[in-house]
Amino acid sequence: MRKTAWAKGSSSVPSDRLLPRPSASQPGAGRPGGKQNDRNPRPPKSIEVQKLEEQIEGLRTSALVDPYPKGGCYCRAKVHDLSKITPICMSCGLVLCTVNLPQYSCPYCFEPLLSPLQRDAIVVQLEDDVIATIARETEAREKAIEDARRAIGAFPTLHHSLPGASGSGSATPTVSSARNTPPPSSQQTHKVLSLTGKKNQRVTLSSYTQKPKPAPTEPGTGLGATQEEPERIPEPPVVEPFHASRALDPNRPFENLVGGGGDYVPPRPPPTVASAEHAGAGSKHRRNRGKPKARETENTVPGAAPSAS
Repeated sequence: MRKTAWAKGSSSVPSDRLLPRPSASQPGAGRPGGKQNDRNPRPPKSIEVQKLEEQIEGLRTSALVDPYPKGGCYCRAKVHDLSKITPICMSCGLVLCTVNLPQYSCPYCFEPLLSPLQRDAIVVQLEDDVIATIARETEAREKAIEDARRAIGAFPTLHHSLPGASGSGSATPTVSSARNTPPPSSQQTHKVLSLTGKKNQRVTLSSYTQKPKPAPTEPGTGLGATQEEPERIPEPPVVEPFHASRALDPNRPFENLVGGGGDYVPPRPPPTVASAEHAGAGSKHRRNRGKPKARETENTVPGAAPSAS
């Protein structure tokens, strides 16, 4: 059977041996994600959001009984801030700072600081904090963009004019044209035209390039900033206090023995309408208490004998 160029099998035509090129109608076929992900890239996460997400991940994957690998801190919130999640160990009474993470056990008695139910509730609360923080940062970013657009519309650049403008040859650019204006170069070049003496009568053109100084950044701020390792206060020696009224419990060496603990003072009840009216009447009676005597002294004549009533 005679074989043609379009028949299946081996062919002597070079065009049949060439592999077809990928179609240009499939954008992003050669790379994952396509062009849609490049058009709307997600903004980088702030340090606050990263801290919250790390804390959530640590609480979810922790067994709550493992000790902190880097060691705890015994500053008792005197050097660092007080921990908002676990301010005190309920077993030994150690006051905990922010260096002591809640997903690990107490650095002294090695008892868990949280129960599984408390951990789940804190994870839900931290997730809400992440959502609120991202919403707040997005709102601030959109407000900054809107303020920049308003500033561009209020103060247009004069060296960019609309094409085909009539009159004086310059026109006020729109916001879209100003938005497409390229940013100024980081290095500013200044040209100086100087004249020599009367004898030479030459013109000298000099160029000076001034490099901008980078803005100082605070440590621990900005994107990609590395957090410094906090200072950890070592464990203090256990000393029997001489001013305590009772002996020290070995299970609670950090207990307050000076005043025997704090006393709870309930808040005052809100004032009612009847009590407010009674207080107003009493104050009015106290204000008018000395007025009759004042009236009697005003009607008396100095040197006159008292009248018989």
